[in-house]
Amino acid sequence: MRRVVLRALSALMVLLIGCDKQPESDTSNAPDAAGGADAPARQGSSGPRVNVPLNIMPLTLTLPAGWKLDPPMNPSFLEGPTPSGDVEISLSLMDSMVDRNRRLFITGAIDESQKHPDRIHVRQLTGKTGLGMIERITYLTSPGDPATRPAATLPSQQLSWNIIVFVPYQQKFIPCSFDLLGLTQQQYDQDQQVVRSMIDTAHPVKTLAFQ
Repeated sequence: MRRVVLRALSALMVLLIGCDKQPESDTSNAPDAAGGADAPARQGSSGPRVNVPLNIMPLTLTLPAGWKLDPPMNPSFLEGPTPSGDVEISLSLMDSMVDRNRRLFITGAIDESQKHPDRIHVRQLTGKTGLGMIERITYLTSPGDPATRPAATLPSQQLSWNIIVFVPYQQKFIPCSFDLLGLTQQQYDQDQQVVRSMIDTAHPVKTLAFQ
Protein backbone atom coordinates (compact mmCIF):
# COMPACT_ATOMS: atom_id res chain seq x y z
CA MET A 1 0.00 0.00 0.00
CA ARG A 2 2.83 2.37 0.92
CA ARG A 3 4.45 1.77 -2.51
CA VAL A 4 1.20 2.63 -4.28
CA VAL A 5 0.90 5.88 -2.36
CA LEU A 6 4.54 6.81 -3.02
CA ARG A 7 4.15 6.12 -6.75
CA ALA A 8 1.04 8.27 -6.88
CA LEU A 9 2.82 11.13 -5.10
CA SER A 10 5.84 10.84 -7.42
CA ALA A 11 3.62 10.97 -10.51
CA LEU A 12 1.85 14.06 -9.14
CA MET A 13 5.18 15.85 -8.48
CA VAL A 14 6.40 15.12 -12.03
CA LEU A 15 3.16 16.50 -13.44
CA LEU A 16 3.39 19.71 -11.40
CA ILE A 17 7.05 20.29 -12.35
CA GLY A 18 6.18 19.79 -16.02
CA CYS A 19 3.44 22.42 -15.84
CA ASP A 20 5.81 24.95 -14.25
CA LYS A 21 8.35 24.48 -17.06
CA GLN A 22 6.09 24.90 -20.08
CA PRO A 23 8.05 26.68 -22.85
CA GLU A 24 7.42 30.41 -23.33
CA SER A 25 5.63 31.36 -26.52
CA ASP A 26 7.82 32.73 -29.31
CA THR A 27 6.72 36.32 -29.97
CA SER A 28 9.43 37.19 -32.46
CA ASN A 29 7.07 36.58 -35.39
CA ALA A 30 3.82 37.40 -33.61
CA PRO A 31 1.58 40.17 -35.00
CA ASP A 32 1.86 43.59 -33.43
CA ALA A 33 -0.56 43.91 -30.52
CA ALA A 34 -1.93 47.14 -31.97
CA GLY A 35 -3.02 45.57 -35.20
CA GLY A 36 -0.81 42.90 -36.73
CA ALA A 37 1.79 43.23 -39.44
CA ASP A 38 0.06 46.33 -40.83
CA ALA A 39 0.72 48.35 -37.66
CA PRO A 40 3.83 50.22 -38.94
CA ALA A 41 1.98 51.23 -42.09
CA ARG A 42 -0.85 52.67 -40.01
CA GLN A 43 1.40 54.69 -37.71
CA GLY A 44 0.23 57.82 -39.51
CA SER A 45 -3.22 57.51 -37.93
CA SER A 46 -2.39 56.06 -34.49
CA GLY A 47 1.27 56.85 -33.75
CA PRO A 48 2.94 59.90 -32.18
CA ARG A 49 1.71 63.30 -33.35
CA VAL A 50 3.28 66.75 -33.43
CA ASN A 51 1.91 70.29 -33.77
CA VAL A 52 2.96 71.85 -37.09
CA PRO A 53 2.37 75.57 -37.86
CA LEU A 54 1.30 75.94 -41.50
CA ASN A 55 3.17 79.26 -41.94
CA ILE A 56 1.13 80.58 -44.87
CA MET A 57 -2.09 80.02 -42.89
CA PRO A 58 -3.17 81.23 -39.44
CA LEU A 59 -3.46 77.58 -38.42
CA THR A 60 -1.59 74.80 -36.68
CA LEU A 61 -2.35 71.14 -37.37
CA THR A 62 -1.55 68.12 -35.20
CA LEU A 63 0.07 65.76 -37.69
CA PRO A 64 1.11 62.10 -37.41
CA ALA A 65 4.69 60.99 -37.91
CA GLY A 66 5.81 61.01 -41.53
CA TRP A 67 3.95 64.17 -42.51
CA LYS A 68 5.75 67.38 -43.39
CA LEU A 69 5.21 70.84 -44.83
CA ASP A 70 7.14 71.31 -48.07
CA PRO A 71 8.19 73.91 -49.00
CA PRO A 72 7.49 76.05 -45.92
CA MET A 73 6.32 78.99 -48.06
CA ASN A 74 3.54 79.95 -50.47
CA PRO A 75 2.50 77.88 -52.39
CA SER A 76 2.92 75.10 -49.90
CA PHE A 77 2.03 71.42 -49.64
CA LEU A 78 1.43 68.90 -46.90
CA GLU A 79 2.98 65.58 -47.80
CA GLY A 80 2.65 62.25 -46.06
CA PRO A 81 1.45 58.62 -46.04
CA THR A 82 -2.16 57.47 -46.23
CA PRO A 83 -3.73 54.02 -46.69
CA SER A 84 -3.67 54.48 -50.49
CA GLY A 85 -0.04 55.70 -50.57
CA ASP A 86 1.79 59.02 -50.28
CA VAL A 87 -0.38 62.05 -51.01
CA GLU A 88 0.14 65.78 -51.47
CA ILE A 89 -2.32 68.34 -50.10
CA SER A 90 -2.12 71.82 -51.61
CA LEU A 91 -2.51 74.71 -49.15
CA SER A 92 -3.80 78.12 -50.19
CA LEU A 93 -5.17 81.22 -48.53
CA MET A 94 -8.31 82.94 -49.83
CA ASP A 95 -9.28 86.59 -49.36
CA SER A 96 -10.77 87.38 -45.97
CA MET A 97 -14.54 87.94 -45.79
CA VAL A 98 -17.08 89.28 -43.35
CA ASP A 99 -19.57 86.88 -41.82
CA ARG A 100 -22.34 87.80 -44.28
CA ASN A 101 -20.12 87.00 -47.25
CA ARG A 102 -18.99 83.77 -45.59
CA ARG A 103 -22.58 82.65 -45.22
CA LEU A 104 -23.35 83.61 -48.83
CA PHE A 105 -20.28 81.69 -49.97
CA ILE A 106 -21.43 78.54 -48.14
CA THR A 107 -25.03 78.91 -49.36
CA GLY A 108 -23.84 79.31 -52.95
CA ALA A 109 -21.68 76.16 -52.73
CA ILE A 110 -24.57 74.13 -51.30
CA ASP A 111 -26.99 75.45 -53.96
CA GLU A 112 -24.57 74.45 -56.70
CA SER A 113 -24.30 70.92 -55.32
CA GLN A 114 -28.09 70.63 -55.22
CA LYS A 115 -28.28 71.62 -58.89
CA HIS A 116 -25.65 69.02 -59.86
CA PRO A 117 -25.97 66.21 -57.28
CA ASP A 118 -24.27 63.63 -59.53
CA ARG A 119 -21.13 65.75 -59.93
CA ILE A 120 -20.80 68.00 -56.87
CA HIS A 121 -21.14 67.08 -53.19
CA VAL A 122 -20.94 69.84 -50.55
CA ARG A 123 -21.48 69.63 -46.81
CA GLN A 124 -20.83 71.80 -43.79
CA LEU A 125 -18.53 70.49 -41.06
CA THR A 126 -17.28 71.53 -37.65
CA GLY A 127 -13.75 70.64 -36.60
CA LYS A 128 -12.87 69.27 -33.18
CA THR A 129 -11.64 72.72 -32.17
CA GLY A 130 -14.93 74.36 -33.18
CA LEU A 131 -13.86 75.91 -36.48
CA GLY A 132 -16.44 75.93 -39.27
CA MET A 133 -15.61 74.15 -42.54
CA ILE A 134 -17.11 73.11 -45.83
CA GLU A 135 -16.12 70.03 -47.80
CA ARG A 136 -16.58 69.93 -51.57
CA ILE A 137 -16.08 66.90 -53.84
CA THR A 138 -16.19 67.52 -57.58
CA TYR A 139 -16.34 64.56 -59.95
CA LEU A 140 -14.73 64.82 -63.37
CA THR A 141 -16.65 63.36 -66.29
CA SER A 142 -14.65 60.80 -68.25
CA PRO A 143 -15.11 60.53 -72.03
CA GLY A 144 -17.88 58.09 -72.85
CA ASP A 145 -19.43 58.07 -69.37
CA PRO A 146 -23.20 58.47 -69.47
CA ALA A 147 -24.14 61.80 -67.93
CA THR A 148 -26.79 60.08 -65.82
CA ARG A 149 -24.46 57.58 -64.18
CA PRO A 150 -23.60 58.56 -60.58
CA ALA A 151 -19.87 59.23 -60.56
CA ALA A 152 -19.45 57.87 -57.03
CA THR A 153 -20.35 54.36 -58.24
CA LEU A 154 -17.17 54.18 -60.33
CA PRO A 155 -14.07 53.27 -58.21
CA SER A 156 -11.72 54.68 -60.87
CA GLN A 157 -13.66 57.93 -61.33
CA GLN A 158 -11.42 61.01 -61.00
CA LEU A 159 -12.35 63.66 -58.46
CA SER A 160 -11.03 66.74 -56.70
CA TRP A 161 -11.44 67.12 -52.95
CA ASN A 162 -11.47 70.50 -51.22
CA ILE A 163 -11.90 71.43 -47.55
CA ILE A 164 -12.08 75.09 -46.53
CA VAL A 165 -11.54 76.07 -42.90
CA PHE A 166 -12.91 79.48 -41.84
CA VAL A 167 -10.61 81.08 -39.28
CA PRO A 168 -12.14 83.99 -37.33
CA TYR A 169 -9.95 87.07 -37.10
CA GLN A 170 -11.20 90.36 -35.67
CA GLN A 171 -14.48 91.06 -37.50
CA LYS A 172 -13.74 88.78 -40.47
CA PHE A 173 -13.02 85.20 -41.46
CA ILE A 174 -9.93 83.95 -43.27
CA PRO A 175 -10.73 80.95 -45.51
CA CYS A 176 -7.90 78.38 -45.56
CA SER A 177 -8.16 75.87 -48.41
CA PHE A 178 -6.87 72.27 -48.45
CA ASP A 179 -6.99 70.67 -51.92
CA LEU A 180 -6.36 67.14 -53.16
CA LEU A 181 -6.42 66.79 -56.94
CA GLY A 182 -6.41 63.75 -59.20
CA LEU A 183 -7.82 61.30 -56.70
CA THR A 184 -9.95 58.33 -57.64
CA GLN A 185 -13.12 57.41 -55.78
CA GLN A 186 -11.28 54.40 -54.34
CA GLN A 187 -8.41 56.56 -53.04
CA TYR A 188 -10.87 59.00 -51.50
CA ASP A 189 -12.70 56.17 -49.75
CA GLN A 190 -9.41 54.84 -48.34
CA ASP A 191 -7.91 58.20 -47.30
CA GLN A 192 -10.81 60.36 -46.17
CA GLN A 193 -10.67 59.29 -42.52
CA VAL A 194 -6.93 60.01 -42.19
CA VAL A 195 -7.07 63.38 -43.98
CA ARG A 196 -10.19 64.52 -42.15
CA SER A 197 -8.71 63.52 -38.78
CA MET A 198 -5.73 65.83 -39.46
CA ILE A 199 -7.75 68.83 -40.64
CA ASP A 200 -10.15 68.34 -37.70
CA THR A 201 -7.24 69.28 -35.40
CA ALA A 202 -6.84 72.73 -37.00
CA HIS A 203 -6.61 75.48 -34.41
CA PRO A 204 -5.88 79.18 -34.96
CA VAL A 205 -2.52 80.73 -34.20
CA LYS A 206 -2.50 83.70 -31.84
CA THR A 207 -0.69 86.02 -34.24
CA LEU A 208 -0.79 86.62 -37.95
CA ALA A 209 2.96 86.37 -38.39
CA PHE A 210 2.28 84.10 -41.38
CA GLN A 211 1.39 87.14 -43.54
